[in-house]
Amino acid sequence: MKPLNFLLLLVLAGCGPSLAQQRAAAMAKANADHEVAVQDCDRQFPEPVKQAVPRINCRNVAANQYLRPFFDNQLQFDRITANKLALAEQVQTGRISLIEFQRQLTEIVAGVAAEEDRRQLLRRSVSAQEDAAAAS
Repeated sequence: MKPLNFLLLLVLAGCGPSLAQQRAAAMAKANADHEVAVQDCDRQFPEPVKQAVPRINCRNVAANQYLRPFFDNQLQFDRITANKLALAEQVQTGRISLIEFQRQLTEIVAGVAAEEDRRQLLRRSVSAQEDAAAAS
């Protein structure tokens, strides 16, 4: 039996890793690869204030490459990366400090997380209503 057919047989028989396990492993690898890419960006652009824009551009490219595939809501991901770049421009021009950059970015990410939570709750509520309607 060919190795690929054998692996397929194992997965179908329940002996292989589940889809959730495969996704978790892929996410762990993507996070590790992203961290390496971010460190490379920081080495390439070591001045967080003077080189804020190219540094954040580099980090955004890394995030797009490694993390974006795991985001359910691509628009929210784009919102975070666009805001990071706008804030970096303000840092580089001296309008805000790095501390203010972090504070505002934290607010943006928290807002995105809250919106995702709200959407998930809404999806669950609709699903429960549909299940109840189908049962009656």
